[in-house]
Amino acid sequence: MIELKTTDTSFLRREFVRLSRLGRGGAFILFRENVQIDFTREIVDLCLKNHAYDAQCEGERIEYAMQFVRALCAVPRKKVISAVKAHLKNDEISSSWDWNFFQLCMICAKISNEFDDSLGDILRKRYAECNDETVYRAFPEALGCVCLSSGMFRVHKNWWEDDFLFYDVPKMSASDVRRRLEIVAQTDENVRAYLDTVFATEKIKAENESKREQTEPKSVFEKVKKLLAESKRVSPLLAKKLSEDELLYFASAFQKEKTQKNRIGYLRLFSPITKIPYPLDFHDLLFALSPLKNSLYNEFLVDSLSFFSAPEIRALAIRALESDEFSDFYFILLKKNYREGDGKKIAQKLRSIKNVNRFHDATICARKIYEENPTADCLEPLRLIYEKTPCALCRSFVAELLEKSRVLPDEIKAELPFDSEMLFSKEIGDEK
Repeated sequence: MIELKTTDTSFLRREFVRLSRLGRGGAFILFRENVQIDFTREIVDLCLKNHAYDAQCEGERIEYAMQFVRALCAVPRKKVISAVKAHLKNDEISSSWDWNFFQLCMICAKISNEFDDSLGDILRKRYAECNDETVYRAFPEALGCVCLSSGMFRVHKNWWEDDFLFYDVPKMSASDVRRRLEIVAQTDENVRAYLDTVFATEKIKAENESKREQTEPKSVFEKVKKLLAESKRVSPLLAKKLSEDELLYFASAFQKEKTQKNRIGYLRLFSPITKIPYPLDFHDLLFALSPLKNSLYNEFLVDSLSFFSAPEIRALAIRALESDEFSDFYFILLKKNYREGDGKKIAQKLRSIKNVNRFHDATICARKIYEENPTADCLEPLRLIYEKTPCALCRSFVAELLEKSRVLPDEIKAELPFDSEMLFSKEIGDEK
């Protein structure tokens, strides 16, 4: 983050909002260096909402928000806690999974432990009012921090229940949670019913797996043939079990196949997902490219071509970088065809992308290129990504790549300890 030498309170407040919603550590540095500004309203917002670009992939923003709560002086902290408590009492609970409500519950659980245990009582009360799946998923995880020993688990009114909760109690292994619940279940009928549902689900899953094994082809080769014939995806685990001769068979089948839809099935076998390169001449793939440059079919072909290094492939990658006619997925062709100086071309292309989702896709390609090619030449494009990406996960990967290439700027290094992704990773590590 560029050092902000200004006394403009409105600007600093806007910058805090921008950085904090991205989960940037720079927001905490700005907060810490401007104690004269009251950021309580913005901190309450961080407690109530998970502003992640993709909350499911990036993870929680709970510790990120809590670092601000902990750093506040007593009076503003009490103001934040009072506002959060009011929302916990009054916010409507969604009928579907809600990352913001989950954030609120977990924040309240931590505040209950650290500052005001009355929030734990409100958590229990609101939990007791509700039966829907959102609350069932959100509250037990929050309550795991507050009152595991009290057996505060309610029965989800459904025939299916996974054992995910066993893995979500802080500082306890899944087997320890299971044993603890077995003890509580001896005197608590709700916990007993919950465990009975989990065990019944495990039995159903085992029976379904047994039925699949009886009806599916026995050999891996026949399984893959059947999946491709039915236009279904072949899992990487299954694909890796194919022999060299079997892979050659499917590569030949790709050559003979006439329709793009069916060819995509074969291309999925030879992709970065399976990590299996196309076993025949790469020219087969190059010549198969459609005139419709940015089609889904071409995207799969480009993925398969990304295993190869050749002048023709590099030429295609550079042409795509220098032209607006090509989609961003062509970036990936530089993974095996990178040359010093390409960083400037990649940065120029990134600057031209205005759509946030397109930028994210291009970011993933750039990450893969520099994972394969650690070089100081990465500084310009990766620093640009660090500043511009909406994704905390990509930002942490980019910081690692900059450090690996020994060009991590000091101002980025200074804010990393307070970054949402770093704090989330540390919390997960501590729990393990």
